[in-house]
Amino acid sequence: MNMEGRLLDQIVGVAAYEGATAYVRNYLADVEKSRHPEMEFNTPPPSDDEVLMINALVRDISVIDRLVKKTQGREFILLNNERVMAARLRGMRLENIHRVEELSMLLKELTTKVSAYVIDGEHLYNYPWELLDSGEPRRPRRESGPPLDPRVAVLGDDSQLYISENVEIEPFTVFDVRRGPIVVEERCRISSGSVIVGPCHLSAGTEVFGGRVGPYVYAGPVCRLAGEIEHTIILGYSNKRHLGYIGHSLIGEWVNIGAGTVGSNLKNTYGEIRVEIESTRVSSGRQFLGQFIGDHARTSVGTVLMCGRKLGCFTMIMGIVSRDIPPFVGLTPEGKHYALDLDSEIATAERMMIRRNIQMTDAYRRLIKTVYELTAPERAALT
Repeated sequence: MNMEGRLLDQIVGVAAYEGATAYVRNYLADVEKSRHPEMEFNTPPPSDDEVLMINALVRDISVIDRLVKKTQGREFILLNNERVMAARLRGMRLENIHRVEELSMLLKELTTKVSAYVIDGEHLYNYPWELLDSGEPRRPRRESGPPLDPRVAVLGDDSQLYISENVEIEPFTVFDVRRGPIVVEERCRISSGSVIVGPCHLSAGTEVFGGRVGPYVYAGPVCRLAGEIEHTIILGYSNKRHLGYIGHSLIGEWVNIGAGTVGSNLKNTYGEIRVEIESTRVSSGRQFLGQFIGDHARTSVGTVLMCGRKLGCFTMIMGIVSRDIPPFVGLTPEGKHYALDLDSEIATAERMMIRRNIQMTDAYRRLIKTVYELTAPERAALT
Protein backbone atom coordinates (compact mmCIF):
# COMPACT_ATOMS: atom_id res chain seq x y z
CA MET A 1 0.00 0.00 0.00
CA ASN A 2 1.19 3.48 -0.88
CA MET A 3 -0.54 6.82 -1.31
CA GLU A 4 -1.76 5.77 -4.76
CA GLY A 5 -3.56 2.71 -3.40
CA ARG A 6 -2.93 -1.00 -3.05
CA LEU A 7 0.25 -2.08 -4.84
CA LEU A 8 -1.47 -5.24 -6.07
CA ASP A 9 -4.21 -3.24 -7.81
CA GLN A 10 -1.61 -1.03 -9.47
CA ILE A 11 0.35 -4.05 -10.72
CA VAL A 12 -2.67 -5.91 -12.10
CA GLY A 13 -4.00 -2.74 -13.69
CA VAL A 14 -0.85 -2.17 -15.74
CA ALA A 15 0.16 -5.75 -16.44
CA ALA A 16 -3.19 -6.67 -18.08
CA TYR A 17 -2.26 -10.35 -18.12
CA GLU A 18 -4.75 -13.19 -17.88
CA GLY A 19 -4.59 -14.67 -14.40
CA ALA A 20 -2.33 -13.65 -11.55
CA THR A 21 -0.10 -15.60 -9.20
CA ALA A 22 1.64 -14.19 -6.14
CA TYR A 23 4.61 -15.65 -4.33
CA VAL A 24 4.48 -14.80 -0.62
CA ARG A 25 5.89 -16.25 2.58
CA ASN A 26 4.25 -19.64 3.11
CA TYR A 27 2.55 -18.69 6.37
CA LEU A 28 0.77 -15.80 4.59
CA ALA A 29 -0.57 -17.82 1.66
CA ASP A 30 -3.84 -19.10 3.16
CA VAL A 31 -4.93 -15.70 4.46
CA GLU A 32 -4.04 -13.94 1.23
CA LYS A 33 -5.90 -16.58 -0.77
CA SER A 34 -9.06 -15.92 1.27
CA ARG A 35 -8.71 -12.19 0.51
CA HIS A 36 -7.98 -12.65 -3.18
CA PRO A 37 -9.77 -15.83 -4.31
CA GLU A 38 -9.24 -14.89 -7.96
CA MET A 39 -5.47 -15.31 -7.56
CA GLU A 40 -3.13 -18.24 -7.04
CA PHE A 41 -0.49 -18.16 -4.32
CA ASN A 42 2.85 -20.01 -4.39
CA THR A 43 1.55 -22.08 -7.30
CA PRO A 44 3.63 -22.45 -10.49
CA PRO A 45 1.91 -21.15 -13.63
CA PRO A 46 1.18 -23.49 -16.56
CA SER A 47 4.40 -24.47 -18.31
CA ASP A 48 3.21 -23.19 -21.68
CA ASP A 49 2.35 -19.74 -20.32
CA GLU A 50 4.30 -16.55 -20.69
CA VAL A 51 4.90 -15.13 -17.22
CA LEU A 52 5.42 -11.50 -16.28
CA MET A 53 6.90 -11.25 -12.80
CA ILE A 54 6.86 -7.94 -10.91
CA ASN A 55 8.56 -7.23 -7.59
CA ALA A 56 5.86 -5.98 -5.21
CA LEU A 57 8.27 -3.29 -3.99
CA VAL A 58 8.34 -1.52 -7.35
CA ARG A 59 7.75 2.23 -7.15
CA ASP A 60 6.60 2.92 -10.72
CA ILE A 61 4.84 0.19 -12.69
CA SER A 62 4.96 2.17 -15.93
CA VAL A 63 8.73 1.59 -16.25
CA ILE A 64 8.07 -2.15 -16.51
CA ASP A 65 5.18 -1.62 -18.91
CA ARG A 66 7.47 0.21 -21.32
CA LEU A 67 10.08 -2.57 -21.22
CA VAL A 68 7.42 -5.23 -21.82
CA LYS A 69 6.38 -3.46 -25.01
CA LYS A 70 9.97 -2.89 -26.10
CA THR A 71 11.07 -6.53 -25.73
CA GLN A 72 8.11 -7.87 -27.76
CA GLY A 73 7.68 -11.22 -26.05
CA ARG A 74 11.34 -12.02 -25.40
CA GLU A 75 12.47 -13.27 -21.99
CA PHE A 76 14.21 -10.69 -19.83
CA ILE A 77 15.17 -9.78 -16.28
CA LEU A 78 15.19 -6.16 -15.13
CA LEU A 79 17.61 -5.28 -12.33
CA ASN A 80 17.75 -2.23 -10.11
CA ASN A 81 20.65 -1.84 -7.69
CA GLU A 82 21.34 -5.60 -8.00
CA ARG A 83 17.75 -6.44 -7.05
CA VAL A 84 15.29 -8.07 -9.43
CA MET A 85 12.63 -5.54 -10.36
CA ALA A 86 10.77 -7.58 -12.98
CA ALA A 87 11.14 -10.51 -15.34
CA ARG A 88 9.34 -12.09 -18.26
CA LEU A 89 9.91 -15.82 -18.49
CA ARG A 90 8.48 -18.97 -19.98
CA GLY A 91 6.21 -20.76 -17.53
CA MET A 92 8.22 -23.96 -17.79
CA ARG A 93 11.08 -22.27 -15.91
CA LEU A 94 8.86 -22.00 -12.81
CA GLU A 95 7.24 -25.45 -12.89
CA ASN A 96 8.98 -26.58 -9.66
CA ILE A 97 8.88 -23.25 -7.83
CA HIS A 98 6.60 -23.26 -4.77
CA ARG A 99 8.42 -20.98 -2.32
CA VAL A 100 9.68 -17.39 -2.35
CA GLU A 101 13.18 -18.60 -1.51
CA GLU A 102 13.20 -20.95 -4.51
CA LEU A 103 12.01 -18.14 -6.77
CA SER A 104 14.78 -15.82 -5.57
CA MET A 105 17.44 -18.43 -6.31
CA LEU A 106 16.01 -19.10 -9.77
CA LEU A 107 15.98 -15.45 -10.75
CA LYS A 108 19.55 -15.04 -9.60
CA GLU A 109 20.62 -17.95 -11.79
CA LEU A 110 18.72 -16.65 -14.81
CA THR A 111 20.46 -13.27 -14.85
CA THR A 112 23.22 -14.90 -16.96
CA LYS A 113 20.87 -16.94 -19.18
CA VAL A 114 18.31 -14.41 -20.44
CA SER A 115 18.56 -10.77 -21.51
CA ALA A 116 19.34 -8.68 -18.44
CA TYR A 117 18.55 -4.97 -18.32
CA VAL A 118 19.77 -2.61 -15.61
CA ILE A 119 17.97 0.58 -14.63
CA ASP A 120 19.70 3.17 -12.48
CA GLY A 121 18.12 5.16 -9.70
CA GLU A 122 15.80 4.14 -6.87
CA HIS A 123 12.95 2.18 -8.44
CA LEU A 124 12.29 -0.25 -5.56
CA TYR A 125 11.23 0.59 -2.04
CA ASN A 126 14.00 0.07 0.53
CA TYR A 127 12.33 1.15 3.78
CA PRO A 128 8.68 1.38 4.89
CA TRP A 129 8.70 5.16 5.24
CA GLU A 130 9.35 5.49 1.52
CA LEU A 131 5.74 4.44 0.94
CA LEU A 132 4.76 7.88 2.20
CA ASP A 133 6.56 9.51 -0.75
CA SER A 134 4.00 8.50 -3.35
CA GLY A 135 1.90 11.27 -4.77
CA GLU A 136 -1.78 11.70 -5.42
CA PRO A 137 -4.41 8.97 -5.14
CA ARG A 138 -5.43 7.28 -8.35
CA ARG A 139 -8.38 9.06 -9.84
CA PRO A 140 -11.33 6.72 -10.41
CA ARG A 141 -13.66 6.87 -13.36
CA ARG A 142 -15.74 9.99 -12.95
CA GLU A 143 -18.94 9.32 -11.00
CA SER A 144 -21.76 11.75 -10.48
CA GLY A 145 -22.21 10.78 -6.83
CA PRO A 146 -24.95 12.18 -4.64
CA PRO A 147 -25.79 15.88 -4.83
CA LEU A 148 -23.89 17.86 -2.23
CA ASP A 149 -25.79 19.85 0.36
CA PRO A 150 -25.32 23.56 -0.48
CA ARG A 151 -23.88 23.99 3.00
CA VAL A 152 -20.94 21.73 2.07
CA ALA A 153 -17.93 23.83 1.04
CA VAL A 154 -15.54 22.85 -1.76
CA LEU A 155 -12.34 24.89 -1.80
CA GLY A 156 -10.77 24.79 -5.25
CA ASP A 157 -11.83 23.11 -8.49
CA ASP A 158 -14.74 20.79 -7.69
CA SER A 159 -13.76 18.52 -10.61
CA GLN A 160 -11.00 17.27 -8.29
CA LEU A 161 -13.63 15.85 -5.90
CA TYR A 162 -14.59 12.22 -6.65
CA ILE A 163 -17.57 11.01 -4.63
CA SER A 164 -19.14 7.58 -5.14
CA GLU A 165 -22.78 6.66 -4.81
CA ASN A 166 -24.23 5.74 -1.43
CA VAL A 167 -22.13 8.27 0.47
CA GLU A 168 -23.44 10.44 3.32
CA ILE A 169 -21.91 13.90 3.68
CA GLU A 170 -23.39 16.10 6.37
CA PRO A 171 -23.73 19.89 6.14
CA PHE A 172 -20.77 22.08 7.11
CA THR A 173 -18.21 19.61 5.79
CA VAL A 174 -15.25 21.21 3.98
CA PHE A 175 -13.43 19.59 1.03
CA ASP A 176 -10.15 21.34 0.19
CA VAL A 177 -8.92 20.20 -3.23
CA ARG A 178 -6.54 23.10 -3.85
CA ARG A 179 -3.47 20.88 -3.34
CA GLY A 180 -4.81 17.66 -4.82
CA PRO A 181 -7.81 15.43 -5.45
CA ILE A 182 -10.09 13.84 -2.87
CA VAL A 183 -11.62 10.40 -3.46
CA VAL A 184 -14.53 9.26 -1.29
CA GLU A 185 -15.61 5.68 -1.98
CA GLU A 186 -19.00 4.05 -1.46
CA ARG A 187 -20.59 3.75 1.98
CA CYS A 188 -18.40 6.47 3.47
CA ARG A 189 -19.90 8.89 5.96
CA ILE A 190 -18.49 12.32 6.82
CA SER A 191 -19.89 14.20 9.80
CA SER A 192 -20.46 17.94 10.16
CA GLY A 193 -17.35 19.88 11.07
CA SER A 194 -14.97 17.59 9.16
CA VAL A 195 -12.28 19.16 6.97
CA ILE A 196 -10.91 16.82 4.29
CA VAL A 197 -7.74 18.11 2.61
CA GLY A 198 -6.46 16.66 -0.65
CA PRO A 199 -4.67 14.70 -1.78
CA CYS A 200 -6.77 12.20 0.20
CA HIS A 201 -8.43 8.84 -0.42
CA LEU A 202 -11.13 7.47 1.87
CA SER A 203 -11.81 3.83 1.00
CA ALA A 204 -15.18 2.11 1.19
CA GLY A 205 -17.08 2.21 4.47
CA THR A 206 -14.78 4.73 6.17
CA GLU A 207 -16.32 7.32 8.50
CA VAL A 208 -14.94 10.69 9.57
CA PHE A 209 -16.28 12.16 12.82
CA GLY A 210 -14.88 15.67 12.62
CA GLY A 211 -11.40 17.11 12.69
CA ARG A 212 -8.91 17.55 9.86
CA VAL A 213 -8.00 14.58 7.65
CA GLY A 214 -5.28 15.19 5.07
CA PRO A 215 -3.34 16.10 3.14
CA TYR A 216 -1.78 12.88 1.89
CA VAL A 217 -3.98 10.45 3.79
CA TYR A 218 -4.99 7.05 2.42
CA ALA A 219 -7.39 5.26 4.77
CA GLY A 220 -9.63 2.22 4.69
CA PRO A 221 -11.63 0.30 4.02
CA VAL A 222 -13.94 0.66 7.04
CA CYS A 223 -11.81 2.99 9.16
CA ARG A 224 -13.10 5.35 11.85
CA LEU A 225 -11.28 8.70 11.80
CA ALA A 226 -11.30 11.94 13.78
CA GLY A 227 -8.88 14.50 15.20
CA GLU A 228 -5.89 15.53 13.11
CA ILE A 229 -4.34 13.12 10.61
CA GLU A 230 -1.92 13.96 7.80
CA HIS A 231 0.66 12.28 5.55
CA THR A 232 -0.44 8.85 6.79
CA ILE A 233 -1.51 5.48 5.42
CA ILE A 234 -4.11 3.66 7.53
CA LEU A 235 -5.06 0.15 6.50
CA GLY A 236 -8.47 -1.46 6.81
CA TYR A 237 -10.66 -1.62 9.92
CA SER A 238 -8.44 0.62 12.02
CA ASN A 239 -9.76 3.30 14.36
CA LYS A 240 -8.51 6.76 15.21
CA ARG A 241 -11.90 7.84 16.38
CA HIS A 242 -11.02 10.62 18.85
CA LEU A 243 -9.04 13.82 19.22
CA GLY A 244 -5.27 13.54 18.92
CA TYR A 245 -2.62 13.82 16.24
CA ILE A 246 -1.04 11.27 13.88
CA GLY A 247 1.24 12.34 11.03
CA HIS A 248 3.81 10.89 8.61
CA SER A 249 2.94 7.38 9.84
CA LEU A 250 2.08 3.89 8.63
CA ILE A 251 -0.75 2.15 10.48
CA GLY A 252 -1.74 -1.48 9.93
CA GLU A 253 -5.10 -3.25 10.04
CA TRP A 254 -7.37 -3.54 13.09
CA VAL A 255 -5.43 -0.91 15.04
CA ASN A 256 -7.19 1.07 17.76
CA ILE A 257 -5.71 4.46 18.68
CA GLY A 258 -7.14 5.62 21.98
CA ALA A 259 -8.56 9.06 22.73
CA GLY A 260 -5.94 11.77 23.11
CA THR A 261 -3.12 9.69 21.63
CA VAL A 262 -0.50 12.01 20.15
CA GLY A 263 2.26 10.94 17.81
CA SER A 264 5.34 13.13 17.47
CA ASN A 265 6.69 13.48 13.94
CA LEU A 266 9.38 16.15 14.49
CA LYS A 267 12.37 16.27 16.83
CA ASN A 268 12.83 19.28 19.10
CA THR A 269 16.20 19.78 17.41
CA TYR A 270 14.57 19.73 13.95
CA GLY A 271 17.16 17.11 13.06
CA GLU A 272 16.96 13.95 10.98
CA ILE A 273 14.92 11.12 12.46
CA ARG A 274 16.56 7.71 12.73
CA VAL A 275 14.82 4.35 12.94
CA GLU A 276 16.16 1.26 14.67
CA ILE A 277 16.28 -1.73 12.32
CA GLU A 278 17.82 -4.98 13.54
CA SER A 279 19.72 -3.19 16.33
CA THR A 280 21.12 -0.59 13.93
CA ARG A 281 20.08 3.06 13.84
CA VAL A 282 19.18 3.80 10.21
CA SER A 283 18.99 7.36 8.90
CA SER A 284 15.59 8.04 7.37
CA GLY A 285 16.75 11.20 5.62
CA ARG A 286 13.60 12.89 6.96
CA GLN A 287 12.84 15.73 9.26
CA PHE A 288 9.25 14.55 9.58
CA LEU A 289 8.51 10.91 10.47
CA GLY A 290 5.91 9.51 12.83
CA GLN A 291 5.21 5.92 13.84
CA PHE A 292 4.96 2.43 12.35
CA ILE A 293 2.06 0.65 14.02
CA GLY A 294 1.46 -3.05 13.39
CA ASP A 295 -1.84 -4.91 13.01
CA HIS A 296 -4.05 -5.22 16.11
CA ALA A 297 -1.97 -2.76 18.14
CA ARG A 298 -3.85 -0.62 20.69
CA THR A 299 -2.96 2.59 22.47
CA SER A 300 -4.70 3.71 25.65
CA VAL A 301 -6.12 7.12 26.44
CA GLY A 302 -3.50 9.87 26.48
CA THR A 303 -0.64 7.81 25.02
CA VAL A 304 2.34 9.76 23.69
CA LEU A 305 4.41 8.26 20.86
CA MET A 306 7.89 9.56 20.07
CA CYS A 307 8.87 10.01 16.42
CA GLY A 308 10.30 7.12 14.44
CA ARG A 309 9.04 4.47 16.87
CA LYS A 310 7.69 1.04 15.90
CA LEU A 311 4.79 -0.62 17.69
CA GLY A 312 4.69 -4.30 16.79
CA CYS A 313 1.52 -6.20 16.00
CA PHE A 314 -0.66 -7.09 19.00
CA THR A 315 0.89 -4.53 21.31
CA MET A 316 -1.02 -2.74 24.07
CA ILE A 317 0.45 0.64 24.96
CA MET A 318 0.04 3.11 27.81
CA GLY A 319 2.02 6.20 28.80
CA ILE A 320 5.01 7.54 26.87
CA VAL A 321 6.61 5.39 24.16
CA SER A 322 10.25 6.34 23.73
CA ARG A 323 11.52 3.04 22.31
CA ASP A 324 10.28 0.35 19.94
CA ILE A 325 7.80 -2.19 21.30
CA PRO A 326 8.08 -5.80 20.05
CA PRO A 327 4.99 -7.77 18.97
CA PHE A 328 2.75 -9.21 21.71
CA VAL A 329 4.16 -6.89 24.36
CA GLY A 330 2.36 -4.46 26.68
CA LEU A 331 3.71 -1.21 28.11
CA THR A 332 2.54 0.14 31.49
CA PRO A 333 2.21 3.87 32.29
CA GLU A 334 5.42 3.47 34.32
CA GLY A 335 7.30 2.30 31.23
CA LYS A 336 7.53 -1.39 32.17
CA HIS A 337 7.19 -4.09 29.51
CA TYR A 338 5.31 -7.34 29.92
CA ALA A 339 4.46 -10.23 27.61
CA LEU A 340 0.88 -10.53 26.40
CA ASP A 341 -0.91 -13.88 26.47
CA LEU A 342 -1.45 -15.35 22.99
CA ASP A 343 -4.91 -16.79 23.64
CA SER A 344 -6.05 -13.53 25.20
CA GLU A 345 -4.81 -11.55 22.20
CA ILE A 346 -6.63 -13.85 19.78
CA ALA A 347 -9.82 -13.46 21.80
CA THR A 348 -9.43 -9.67 21.78
CA ALA A 349 -8.91 -9.68 18.01
CA GLU A 350 -12.01 -11.83 17.54
CA ARG A 351 -14.11 -9.41 19.56
CA MET A 352 -12.88 -6.45 17.53
CA MET A 353 -13.53 -8.22 14.23
CA ILE A 354 -17.05 -9.21 15.23
CA ARG A 355 -17.83 -5.52 15.81
CA ARG A 356 -17.26 -5.08 12.05
CA ASN A 357 -19.25 -8.24 11.19
CA ILE A 358 -16.15 -10.22 10.26
CA GLN A 359 -15.56 -13.71 11.57
CA MET A 360 -11.97 -14.74 12.25
CA THR A 361 -11.02 -17.66 10.03
CA ASP A 362 -8.94 -20.65 11.04
CA ALA A 363 -6.28 -19.50 8.56
CA TYR A 364 -6.09 -16.10 10.25
CA ARG A 365 -5.87 -17.72 13.68
CA ARG A 366 -3.00 -19.92 12.47
CA LEU A 367 -1.25 -16.85 11.07
CA ILE A 368 -1.43 -15.09 14.45
CA LYS A 369 0.07 -18.12 16.18
CA THR A 370 2.85 -18.36 13.59
CA VAL A 371 3.73 -14.67 13.97
CA TYR A 372 3.77 -15.13 17.74
CA GLU A 373 6.32 -17.93 17.41
CA LEU A 374 8.45 -16.07 14.85
CA THR A 375 8.68 -12.97 17.04
CA ALA A 376 9.55 -14.78 20.28
CA PRO A 377 13.25 -13.75 20.09
CA GLU A 378 12.24 -10.08 20.08
CA ARG A 379 10.31 -10.51 23.33
CA ALA A 380 13.10 -12.56 24.89
CA ALA A 381 15.48 -9.64 24.37
CA LEU A 382 13.41 -7.54 26.81
CA THR A 383 13.99 -9.89 29.78
